[in-house]
Amino acid sequence: MKCGHIRNNSNWVDSGYAGVTDLAALSGSNTGMSVCIAGAQSMCLTFDNGTFTTYATMTNLTTSDAVYAQTQMNNALCYYSGDTVFCGPTTAGETKMTAVGVMPRPK
Repeated sequence: MKCGHIRNNSNWVDSGYAGVTDLAALSGSNTGMSVCIAGAQSMCLTFDNGTFTTYATMTNLTTSDAVYAQTQMNNALCYYSGDTVFCGPTTAGETKMTAVGVMPRPK
């Protein structure tokens, strides 16, 4: 995954994370953003002024297929892995993800 300024595609920064299959934006500003990624790793990152920092790591979940974020009113973060949906809060640090349902992948 790479991030940068849309108007300057020559200075994009590589996060060092490969195998990203999905991402969900948590917040953004004119200098950066916070996103959660799914794929070979399930975690949330901040990108600010050209630097990536780990914002949150998920416990009970390593790899995932998709990520969904709800940032209005009740902040929630859900991952789809295998055939199970895992959800937890959008908090910094170690975030416990709990299995909430078995179902086909949401669209």
